[in-house]
Amino acid sequence: MHSIADQELLTAYSTALESSLDIEFVKQIRKELLRRNILIERREGSILTKMLGKAELDYDQLVKYSLEAIFVLQHWKVIYVNQTGFNFLGLSYPDEIIGVDIRHFFASGPSWRFYRAVFQY
Repeated sequence: MHSIADQELLTAYSTALESSLDIEFVKQIRKELLRRNILIERREGSILTKMLGKAELDYDQLVKYSLEAIFVLQHWKVIYVNQTGFNFLGLSYPDEIIGVDIRHFFASGPSWRFYRAVFQY
């Protein structure tokens, strides 16, 4: 089939259906429309995937380099902390806090009021 614009192809398909032209011609046009639709869906999917990847990267960078301490907890255990969080707690390595109950760091001493205010414990 010759390379023709989508609009021309749709017009030809519509005309073929209305005038009961050769059934093989109608099948060819339908097949070409389906092929083009698949190509469009793939292209759109690729664009969305790239956009999502960039958004995830932007979010990761925002969290990683934030000047605010960011902790991600699961059942009170730390599963992620950014560099500012390490500095806030006076830690050097992720192993010192990952998997540890966050309440351990605030349950006593001068941080107790902060702990109670934040976690309402």
